[in-house]
Amino acid sequence: MAHALFRAYRHLEHALCAQRIMRVHSPFVYGLVTEVLRDKRTFYAFGETAGLRQRLEQDPRVLDFPDFGATDAALDQSAVRPPQVQRSISRLARRAACPPKLGRMLFRLVEREAPEHILELGTSLGIGTRYLAGPGRHRRLITLEGAASVAAVAAEHLQALPGVEQRVGPFAQTLEPALRDLGRLDLAYLDGHHTEVATLHMVRSCLPWCHDNSLLILDDIRWSPGMWRAWHALCAMDDVRLSIDLGRCGMLSFRAEQRQKEHYRIAW
Repeated sequence: MAHALFRAYRHLEHALCAQRIMRVHSPFVYGLVTEVLRDKRTFYAFGETAGLRQRLEQDPRVLDFPDFGATDAALDQSAVRPPQVQRSISRLARRAACPPKLGRMLFRLVEREAPEHILELGTSLGIGTRYLAGPGRHRRLITLEGAASVAAVAAEHLQALPGVEQRVGPFAQTLEPALRDLGRLDLAYLDGHHTEVATLHMVRSCLPWCHDNSLLILDDIRWSPGMWRAWHALCAMDDVRLSIDLGRCGMLSFRAEQRQKEHYRIAW
C-alpha cells in the first residue's frame, strides 16, 4: 500500500513538472521526442504482439517459480533464498508483461537508433523481447530471465526470432557472461529487478561495455523509494552525460558530445 501511494505521488509530480517540447534544447532528446515518443505510425509487429498478449492473457496455466524480485538473491548467491510463488500466465500477462505503450516506444527507439548488440534483463513472458527484436536491427539480442518456468513460456514464441538468445538463471550467473559474449552494449533494457541494490549493480556491471552511443533503459524508476534513489544515483554518475525521465521509465546516455550533464523530464 505504501509503495502504491509513493508511485501515485511521484507520477503526479512528473505529470505536473515534466518539460514540454519547446523547452527541449538537446538535438538527441528533441529527435527522441518527435521521432519516437510522438510517432503515431503503426507497424505490423504491433498487431502480432497484441495477438500474442491476448493469447497469454487467456492462458490458465499456473507457474511455480522463485520470486527473485523480493530479494537480491539473483545477484548475490549468499543472500536469503527467494520465496517460491505461484502465478497464472494470464495474471503475469496482465500485470507483469511489458505494456503496449512502453513496448511500442522500445520498438520505435530500436528502429531509430539501430542497435546491433542488445541486452534485456528480465524476459518475463517475452513480450518486451518481441518489441526489441521487431525492427530486425539487431545482430545479437540476449535476454535474461531468472525463473525457468516463466522463461519456458517465453521460449514457446521466442525461438523463432532470428538473432535472439534466451539465457535462464540468476543474474549473478548470467549477466557477466552475457556481456562478455555481446562484446559491446548498444542498448540495454533493465526490467529484471525492482530493488535499489540490484538496479545499481546491474547498471554498474553494464558500464564497462558501454560506449558513447549506448542507451540504458530502466523500467519502473518510480516503483518504490529504493528504485527512485537508485535512479537519482545513476543520473549523478560521471559517466552519464544525459538522463531522461519519462515517468514510468528512464534513459541513460553516455554521449561524449554532451559536454555538460543534462537531465530532462519529458511528458509522455
